[in-house]
Amino acid sequence: MSTPGSQATVHLRENVIAQHMGDEFVLLNTDTEDFISLNPVGSVIWESIATSGNIEDAYAAVTAAFDVPIDVITADVQSFLQRLQELGVVRVSDPLIDGGR
Repeated sequence: MSTPGSQATVHLRENVIAQHMGDEFVLLNTDTEDFISLNPVGSVIWESIATSGNIEDAYAAVTAAFDVPIDVITADVQSFLQRLQELGVVRVSDPLIDGGR
């Protein structure tokens, strides 16, 4: 699985239910019945991708919420999205990697 670039678009899977609880989100994959609890950083990323689907917006949202260098944010967002893909929660398409499929 390739690392998503800045042109990547994140698509939420229809089999996922997200519930906001305090400053965190809990996700339920209805196909696997797996629960996924997101920490505050993951929750900021989730809210951003659920709103726009744009990875650049996720970088900006984390940058606005946390005082962390952009290289750390970029690595964290990419790692987070790769893990969500592995869990069947999102699909990431990147025109530079896969022609935008």
